[in-house]
Amino acid sequence: SGREDLLGKHVKSVFPRDYEIQLKEIDKSNYSIRDGIFKLYTPIYFGSTSAPWQICLTIPLEILTASANMEMLNLMVMGAFFLIGSVFIVVFSLKRVLKPIAEITQMADIVSTGDLQYKKVSATTNEIIFLNNAFEKVINSQIHITEVCSSIAAGDYGKKAEVRSDKDELGKAVNKMIESLKKSADEDRRRNWSAEGFAIFSEILRSGIDLKSLSNSLLTSLIKYVNANQGYIFILNDSVKDNLFLELYACYAYDRKKYVEKKIEPGEGLVGQCFIERDTIYMSEIPDDYAMITSGVGEAKPKFILIVPLKVNDKVEGVIEIGSLYDFPDYVKYFVERLAESIASTISTVKINEQTKSLLALSQQQTEEVRSQEEEMRQNLEELHATQEELQRKEAEYLREIQLLKEELAEYRSFKVA
Repeated sequence: SGREDLLGKHVKSVFPRDYEIQLKEIDKSNYSIRDGIFKLYTPIYFGSTSAPWQICLTIPLEILTASANMEMLNLMVMGAFFLIGSVFIVVFSLKRVLKPIAEITQMADIVSTGDLQYKKVSATTNEIIFLNNAFEKVINSQIHITEVCSSIAAGDYGKKAEVRSDKDELGKAVNKMIESLKKSADEDRRRNWSAEGFAIFSEILRSGIDLKSLSNSLLTSLIKYVNANQGYIFILNDSVKDNLFLELYACYAYDRKKYVEKKIEPGEGLVGQCFIERDTIYMSEIPDDYAMITSGVGEAKPKFILIVPLKVNDKVEGVIEIGSLYDFPDYVKYFVERLAESIASTISTVKINEQTKSLLALSQQQTEEVRSQEEEMRQNLEELHATQEELQRKEAEYLREIQLLKEELAEYRSFKVA
């Protein structure tokens, strides 16, 4: 403390008033602050003595805090400069980060309006580069989905949306939509195809031509419409009830008609089997001896055969057989089966009409014969009547002549007697 006069003094003489308190403070801790003085105690030992020797360093607080305040001031100044520098660095760093983010946000607003013309922003950090690339991937995905949707709108269902991950619900939903639309479009196309076909064949069936011409017209149109290559139409000949057989009415082979005489008994071959079973027969394994498809470039055996009964009101009027080098889709088979019912109904009507026409012709012939016979009888009657009149006239003449002869004979007898 700078007071040499206290050297060698007893503590009690130095602190007469608070000696006891000082001792307690020494026992309690190694320093104390009291009455503006900082005191630091350090015990010392001499040999084996147990006397309580202490060294006490006393420093006025104003001297001690003056140095601390200067250090604090220096620290505060240094802290201020550090804080200002840190703020500057933070502001500069935020400006470098926030500007690209603001540009990306602006581009996001533009993209949200439907404008997919994305322009990359200048990247300043790896994070911005990653954000830029991620946003560009989102835009490319939207462009890809837009292109796919444009193809769908144009009726092209061949493109698929790229599914980028298991969680890409948009890509999955678009592909499901494509499959659903494609299925609906296929169904519509098939319905339209069938409706158009029924319209075409209805016109043919209403043409009112004879059964032979009708069969040829139907078969030719059907082969071309279903993209087949070969076909036959057999119609039941039931003119003699005890001798039923299927008669070939039309034959078509690869755009060339061939007229051949052919009769099939019920149960004979595939056609006869179809007639007996009253059900469709479809074959993809064709026997080696089956008729070839004839064309201008050679012959080929059909790979698929569709045989359908011409059935209406549970009566089979005939059988239609179609051969093709290509498989028949289910909707084509269904179309041919439904068309076969209309053909059977028309055949039945035509046969009835032909029978009616034949009976009418026979009736007319018989009527003409009766009329001819009646005319002949009338003429015979007239001739007979004329003959009768002539006979009556001659008879009258004969009677007059007889009467004259009788009178002359009487006169002669009278004259002779006289």
